Amino acid sequence: MNIESITVCEDTTSDFKPINITNTFYPEQSGSVQVLVQLSEIHTTTDVNFQWYISDEPEVPLATYTFSLERKSKKTRYAVGALDLRALLQLKEFNIFQKWFTIIEVEDSKRRVDFFLKKMGYGPSTLSNNFVNVPRINLKG
Repeated sequence: MNIESITVCEDTTSDFKPINITNTFYPEQSGSVQVLVQLSEIHTTTDVNFQWYISDEPEVPLATYTFSLERKSKKTRYAVGALDLRALLQLKEFNIFQKWFTIIEVEDSKRRVDFFLKKMGYGPSTLSNNFVNVPRINLKG
């Protein structure tokens, strides 16, 4: 079995279609990072392993989980790994706003995918440059 493709997105549908494909996420706005993996035909029960890392500590995964896919007659199979961004916002032990990467292992295939978590910018809107923001007073007489 091989890893056919990997898509990083905010969510997936029940029939494994990606929603909002991106590699930059804003935890205050996005609910999760999802890694959608398309696999070739599975001949035997196979383990799919996701390891999540931050670039500050690339040697030690922050999270690892493995699940098994049973053999099926379908040629194409999918696996989805998810990172809960709202839960990450509660952590104070390290800076979550940085480059992350996930390593996906399936049998002899091993692939890496990178993505970024960024803080929302709450500065002035770019639209404000097009308007004069001056209070107006209407006087009669």
